[in-house]
Amino acid sequence: MRESMNRVLLDEKLYDLWKKRSEWWVRTQRVCVSGLQHIPRQGAAVLAANHINWKDIFFIGGVVPRRVSFVGTAELFDIEVCREMVERYIHEHLSFAWAHGLIRKLSDWAAHVMVTRVPYCGTIPVKRGVNDKSFFDLAKEVLRQGNLLCIFPEGGTSRPERLRRFKHGLAKIVYDLHSEGMEDIPILPTALRGTEHLYVPGRKLFFRVGTPHFIRDYILGHEKETLRLFSEKLRESVQELLDFGRRCAHAVKMEESATEPPGEFSASAA
Repeated sequence: MRESMNRVLLDEKLYDLWKKRSEWWVRTQRVCVSGLQHIPRQGAAVLAANHINWKDIFFIGGVVPRRVSFVGTAELFDIEVCREMVERYIHEHLSFAWAHGLIRKLSDWAAHVMVTRVPYCGTIPVKRGVNDKSFFDLAKEVLRQGNLLCIFPEGGTSRPERLRRFKHGLAKIVYDLHSEGMEDIPILPTALRGTEHLYVPGRKLFFRVGTPHFIRDYILGHEKETLRLFSEKLRESVQELLDFGRRCAHAVKMEESATEPPGEFSASAA
């Protein structure tokens, strides 16, 4: 996979197949989607989303109508590291001692599927904890070509609805492109809810896209100040979307409880 770590690879047939499968999975869930009208049908744009776990990309890919180039950790390009990541996640949700062998086989299969496909779906690898110059170069090239890019500005996963501080990498990318004359790249705050749970039919999931931010509106005297301000305001917007989603989820739960037949109990109350 060394080649895929140095440039963005896209097998259109493979991506379209992956997207159809993600769309099929989304249709088995109870999904609340809003704000898709903010995503331009063509041209460079960025989805700046909170990041709960590795399943987020399947959710986003199944909801967003356009092809998306994702930024993914180098773990998704190494089969052993990927297998350990998947196995750890499954053990956290299915802690049955008798199922250890089955979980190992499932993790091996999932890791093989991801590592042999993810690099060829337009994914940009990024190494955590280092200043990865190749990541910045690849991300900027994706946007120069007029594509839709998805970045998780926290730089890692976080607890649901509890955002970490946004790193300045995304701001740096669009700041440099602004200096090249690309001033109109919309950065779309994006909020996900529900992907921390196992994907089973009927799971409640929320996906909301907010109004775009443009780096041109945050230019200050010094680059560092611009990057800090832009990142802070973008984080505030994503947090607002998450808060709105939490209120919606609560309202839906209350409505469902109110419509239950007398004498019956909800699953949460039983």
